[in-house]
Amino acid sequence: MKRTTSFLVGVAAFSLCVASAFAQSGVAMPTMPSMPSMPTVGSGFYSPSTSGFYNGNRGQAQKNATSKPAGESSASTGAKTAALDDAAKKALAEELESALSATNGNKKDSASSPLSGILTAKDIAALSDLGLVDDIGSALKKHSAVYSDEGKDGLDGLLSDWAKLKEETPKDQKKVSLSSTPAKSEAKILRFTADNADFLSTIKESFFSTESLDGTFLLTGDCKYSSGGIARNETFYILFEPDGADGGVTRYKVRATASQDTENPDSVLKKLEAATQNGEVGAYRTGNLVTLRISGESLKLDMLLAM
Repeated sequence: MKRTTSFLVGVAAFSLCVASAFAQSGVAMPTMPSMPSMPTVGSGFYSPSTSGFYNGNRGQAQKNATSKPAGESSASTGAKTAALDDAAKKALAEELESALSATNGNKKDSASSPLSGILTAKDIAALSDLGLVDDIGSALKKHSAVYSDEGKDGLDGLLSDWAKLKEETPKDQKKVSLSSTPAKSEAKILRFTADNADFLSTIKESFFSTESLDGTFLLTGDCKYSSGGIARNETFYILFEPDGADGGVTRYKVRATASQDTENPDSVLKKLEAATQNGEVGAYRTGNLVTLRISGESLKLDMLLAM
């Protein structure tokens, strides 16, 4: 105890001596540092992703410094939305204008095409793919009275109906499901000669309808050839209707017609049309082969089909 008292007295004496020395020298005694204040709850913590401290609840002054007034923000958002709406409307208007221009261009191109007014074999095939071509035999029976009243025979009536469908059907219409699409015919043209010349090579596209229950079917083809130095485009349509059988051989009544981009009454197809108009031209079927022959003064024709 005595030792402790002596130590404290010594320290006090030393402090007085030091203070006296500073006083004599004119140097001010430095102030003792104060202990830092203890942190309080909610004062924040350091976040490595920021340059300082992160406070979950920022002060009002900091909010005012970093955000715009509610009215100004709403007005700015409204202006941006209006600008976006205007841009969208403008883009839509340009898209519609472009589509209309393309459509008009397609119409002009179609109107100038030599086949624009022709119901081609390709057209009929497309209508068939869409499920729009009815069973040939049923359609003929169903509309025969109407066709007669309009002054048309069965073939002309069918072609007229399909031409209307062609005009009414959008070019980009999607095909119907395969379940409702008629099965495609596997028939082929094996031979087609006319006036001792091969006419088969002129057929660029052909279409066979499926056979009706009564055996009726239609053959149509698009032909391209040159005559007198002029490029010709023609489409023929030949309707085969069963007309009895004899000894396993089926007879057909044949009706043919043709469409041309340029009138040419001397063409093979127009001669075929004329020859069948009187109803005296026939065809015969043995097994899966159908033969059509014409041996006249104006036309000699030999056609063989595989059904």
